[in-house]
Amino acid sequence: MKSEKKPMREEIVRSLRCCASDSCDGCPQSVKYSLDNEYRYDSECLRKMATAAADLIDQLTGRCARYAEEIMELRQRLKKYENAEMLAAQQNEKGCPFKYWCDAVKAAKNNNEKENANMKIFISQPMKGKTNEEIKTERERLIAKAREHYGEDIEVIDSFFENAPADARPLWFLGKSLELLSTADVAVFAPDWESARGCRVENHCAIMYGIEVMEVYGK
Repeated sequence: MKSEKKPMREEIVRSLRCCASDSCDGCPQSVKYSLDNEYRYDSECLRKMATAAADLIDQLTGRCARYAEEIMELRQRLKKYENAEMLAAQQNEKGCPFKYWCDAVKAAKNNNEKENANMKIFISQPMKGKTNEEIKTERERLIAKAREHYGEDIEVIDSFFENAPADARPLWFLGKSLELLSTADVAVFAPDWESARGCRVENHCAIMYGIEVMEVYGK
């Protein structure tokens, strides 16, 4: 049985705005009738839209909760730098205004980079309809973002199956990806990852199994 295609976030928002304005013109859930060439809702459109909106709210609520946890973790990491500044202030009182401050900050930064050394990074990105070169270009940009955030010494897991079997099905790729994801410390998600079902599965698995998630926005 073929599953019902879920509407995208933009479609859900557009549908809700159409309902709020009492106009079905242009609504993704409405049906255009040939008799009068007008858009109207069918018997199922409100149910579909309400279900999709509830799913989206649930997804975004879960994401906000995850972000709150990540913010708390980042605050804990920043304490190292706060402690370094306190040490620098103490050294300033002793008549060394610059050297000890620089040394303290460098020490804190080095400790943070040591913690992230050899951190394994998994890249999740939509690939359907893209050429190998487009996929590789986006992948390099995501890796650069990860290095900006976690340091240069991260280890990137090779999850681009360029030499996959010719008869490999989408589920084969997903199975291999999840196997690699299980070895990762962080999963980095490309812009528009929500549009790809494989990326959605990877995101859900990363969250459920305690793998840190980093989402990249924009081009």
